[in-house]
Amino acid sequence: MKKHILLSIGIALACTQARAQAFRSGWVLPMQGDTLRGEVEDDDWEEAPTRVRFRAAPGAAITTLSGAEVRAFRLARGRYFRYETLPLDRAAQTALPMLSNALPRNPQPETFLAEVLVDGPASLLHTVVNAVPHYFVRRPSQPVLELAARNYLRQQEGHAQVADGNNYRTELAQYFGDCPAAAQAIGTFQTPALVKVVQAYNRQCAAPLQPGIEYRPATYQRIGGYAVGLVAGGRYNSCLLRAEKPGAMLDGYNLDGAVHPIGGVFADVSTPGRRFAVHVSATLTRIGRREQLATASPNLTAQLNNQATVLELRFGGRYFWANTRQEQHFFVGTGITVPGALGSQEATLLYYSSNQQLQQIDYLLNAYPSGLLPYLEVGVQKNRFTLAIDGRVQRSTETYSLSSYLPMTGGVYYFTSNSYSGRAWYVGATLGVALLWKP
Repeated sequence: MKKHILLSIGIALACTQARAQAFRSGWVLPMQGDTLRGEVEDDDWEEAPTRVRFRAAPGAAITTLSGAEVRAFRLARGRYFRYETLPLDRAAQTALPMLSNALPRNPQPETFLAEVLVDGPASLLHTVVNAVPHYFVRRPSQPVLELAARNYLRQQEGHAQVADGNNYRTELAQYFGDCPAAAQAIGTFQTPALVKVVQAYNRQCAAPLQPGIEYRPATYQRIGGYAVGLVAGGRYNSCLLRAEKPGAMLDGYNLDGAVHPIGGVFADVSTPGRRFAVHVSATLTRIGRREQLATASPNLTAQLNNQATVLELRFGGRYFWANTRQEQHFFVGTGITVPGALGSQEATLLYYSSNQQLQQIDYLLNAYPSGLLPYLEVGVQKNRFTLAIDGRVQRSTETYSLSSYLPMTGGVYYFTSNSYSGRAWYVGATLGVALLWKP
């Protein structure tokens, strides 16, 4: 249970740090055809873009191009990407599970949309692969120099320690060995510091002396979206009982086994571009059944009533990805549900004699879901509408106790007659309609 709670909290925290995504003024130069001017979707790229989405004006049809179909694109006063063939060393790793005792180097030429940071006599380009930053320095009459963050494991006193294998200082000093200004400008392995090195060469050692054009990401106001509305649908519940003593009353009986309507309200708060969303909802549904049961005695009839209205509060997160052709956003989600039965917390089993006199009352304890229960869901969202399929297992094994009450002369007598085990679960489908909505 703690793992599910921590997972939900982690998703909610990730929502505050998710990547931004919105349309910005810009242009796209396709491999075939003229330059397209209008708005480009800012996906706040870390790795090389694999697609570029463009529209001529707000509300216009969206054109999606694969990375291989784009020669270059730029956001106005912002980032600039160009289709380049560069030596990319995918052996460079910084994640602990991927590290080895060796420090392999295996740069291979690859073609992709690299981000241009400086464009001049000496240029600086950038991309990220598996969370590892890669920089590419290019100057006249020299091969491209790739610089990448890389770690490895070093044995010291019988223990493995993570060591930094990034030798960028020496590599830059050798690459710009004929330019003291550039060599002296070498600082940290960060974009601003590397830009200074390249620009020092352009300003003081290039022929002719000419500072390169710097392309820096523009600062945009990051605004998320929201949706508040109604949700309705249906849910199939099941809870099959197995008695500790075979043949006991309710052995093999499903406390529910039916489809019930569900309805309520929901609210989503999403990051820009709907990559992540915090999802909360409050819903009402019915569970259980009321019916007559067969008994071992022909002189007795039994009636079970475990119907109840359940209020569920849900707190979770959703991760979205888009179907770019239909503008549908598919998602997966998880979180916790806090359910509570309204009214009695016990199911009742009533026994009547042939003359309809009450003979015995049994109370089935733990008949309704309770506690913090995890759930999983998948769905699709388009504009104001959200279709979701979700499910939950209450607990792997729940214990149910059947306590009996017999009217007796001179007092009341309670005893426990049987114990049961069961696994409560449900699967349902809902349709949400946002009444207040901002994408």
